[in-house]
Amino acid sequence: MISRERRVQYLYFFFAWGGIISFLLILILQNTGAGNWLVMENNFNWQFSDFFRQIVYASDLRNIYFNTEDAPFPPLAYIFFHLIYKINPFSLPVELKSWRQAQNHQYNLLIFLMFMIFVSIFLVDIVKKILGNGRWTSFFIYSVLLSAPFLSGAIERGNIAIVVCLLLLTSLFWKDTTIAWKREAALILIAVSAGLKIYPAIFGLIYLKEKRWSETVRLIIYGLMFFFVPFLFTGGLAGIRQYLNVLGVFGASTAARWTNVRNFWFALQNRLGVEGNIYFAIILENIYFLFCIFSLFRTSKKWKCTLFLSGILTLYIPNSYRYVAVYMLIPLVFWFKQQKGSWNDYIYAILFSAVFTIPTHGYLLGGVADFWIFLPVYLLMVFAVLEVLVMGEE
Repeated sequence: MISRERRVQYLYFFFAWGGIISFLLILILQNTGAGNWLVMENNFNWQFSDFFRQIVYASDLRNIYFNTEDAPFPPLAYIFFHLIYKINPFSLPVELKSWRQAQNHQYNLLIFLMFMIFVSIFLVDIVKKILGNGRWTSFFIYSVLLSAPFLSGAIERGNIAIVVCLLLLTSLFWKDTTIAWKREAALILIAVSAGLKIYPAIFGLIYLKEKRWSETVRLIIYGLMFFFVPFLFTGGLAGIRQYLNVLGVFGASTAARWTNVRNFWFALQNRLGVEGNIYFAIILENIYFLFCIFSLFRTSKKWKCTLFLSGILTLYIPNSYRYVAVYMLIPLVFWFKQQKGSWNDYIYAILFSAVFTIPTHGYLLGGVADFWIFLPVYLLMVFAVLEVLVMGEE
């Protein structure tokens, strides 16, 4: 019988091996085509754009939601981007084409580099605190940071999804501690995450599931504060109304890509040569949402609670890109902590590892990188829902 410690070591190595093989293939074959294929949208036109584009918009903080409909984040996120702008201010019009100039302005690229270094350091630190500070843990988390969702996803695009992932991991780690201030900080971190991206507010359902009523009430209060108070700096009541219009445009957008349920359906229809049906796609994504919520309240395993909620962040958000796959790190970390070595754990290991490796196999087989990143996410969620609602948990 393999000990749990040895089994976890094997799993850590298994997770890293896909990335190692991919890098070796690129180096040995000197195949720049494979490397280019991994970059989002298969071009170099949008590197770090989600970081610098939002900084350009946030340079005019008061009028941000009136200047563009391409500002889907809540105002708390834009206060953060405005502070980044103030570090190294520039005089540019608030236009989409301006972000590349902002990126090249003085030492702005250095600011982005330092920001990503600090976020990565804190991410490594919290994963080590959850899983233990061993060399195999380091091996695992560094391989994840080099995976396609992170390196050629959240980091390449400069999206604050990586920050939200860090905040949610920390809050989930702190929420059950015996230290009172950390339990309260866990609530604040979830509220801040929702203030950056809205959808992380769904993690408050964990407190409802566990019948932690007083903490649920405080979480709602924190959430309302971090969402509405920042509107004082972004147009007040008029800013709120305009932001709702922006969200309406964003929520109705659809594209043929593999990164969420709605867009997956459209991409599949495109491949089949069938005209897309937005109404059916919306029904399909909401059925998926309901299955995740129902499974959340049915499961008895804490790591699966994080899986169903992270699955909503990954596959439910409209018009999302590859970087949302980073949210699957949250259930992966807690699965590592709680897995028992049963047969279904090996299925989860295979599917999780398929998400967090660099999919050179996809390049060899053909297709787009995002298909090979998100296909195992869909399979992972289907298997988890079936296990909870049909097969029964072990």
